[in-house]
Amino acid sequence: MSGRDGRWLAALTGAVLLVGTGCSAGEGTDDLPPPATLAAEPTTDPTDSATDPTAGADAGGTPAASLDAEFTPDELAAALETLNAEESLEGVILTDSDIRELVAESGSGNPGGLTVSPEECNVFADPDLTEQALNAALATMTFAGASSLQPDSVSLTSHASDEVIEEQLDANRDQLAACSEFEMDIAGETVMVRVSELAVATIADEAFAVQTVVQVPGTIQQTVSLTAVVGTTTINVTVGSSGDSALDLARGRDLVDTTVTALRGL
Repeated sequence: MSGRDGRWLAALTGAVLLVGTGCSAGEGTDDLPPPATLAAEPTTDPTDSATDPTAGADAGGTPAASLDAEFTPDELAAALETLNAEESLEGVILTDSDIRELVAESGSGNPGGLTVSPEECNVFADPDLTEQALNAALATMTFAGASSLQPDSVSLTSHASDEVIEEQLDANRDQLAACSEFEMDIAGETVMVRVSELAVATIADEAFAVQTVVQVPGTIQQTVSLTAVVGTTTINVTVGSSGDSALDLARGRDLVDTTVTALRGL
């Protein structure tokens, strides 16, 4: 999974949420808060667990078509079902076929008339981005979180090869370094965005976390997002603000760890 694939899913989710909520957030100050700096948290090293590279055998459910992935679409959906049950999330799961249908209906272009400045911060600028993301096996789940403005989400993207997965976190950090602050125009509404990295430790092979602060006049909305890698499968978790960034990061870490355990148990 390339870094651009991961950012495509995260950005698509964020853009849909912003358009759907009218860029709304709780009433508050117009001033952006300072970048978050949270310390890494202790984690347990799962020395007795490993991702099974043969786990992608199709069990006869949703066909993987031409996909060559570490996990099949059915297995990704099963991992989310396990997370849903263990965390009592009452989530809504979109399977690989559901996601492809939505992408086909919306088209591969810029969602919601969204424009980004500076242009290099626009992850939708690459015309091949959607096609690259759809070369993977996909599944996503949304569910109610601490924020009343948007749902939390867990998205899974699985490839077969580790040739590009190693670029995932480096690409995310490069994007963060170049685009820690940028503007988005969504349906005529100007949105200021600030992104800062958070230190995090999970039981995944690697993990990367950021806090995103979205500002429109009179309102501010914050989320914590984690990207974790397990073999050649990427977990993207988004947690809406509870008002406590440390708690949001801990919540995101727990969702990652439970998902990792579910994937390794397939």
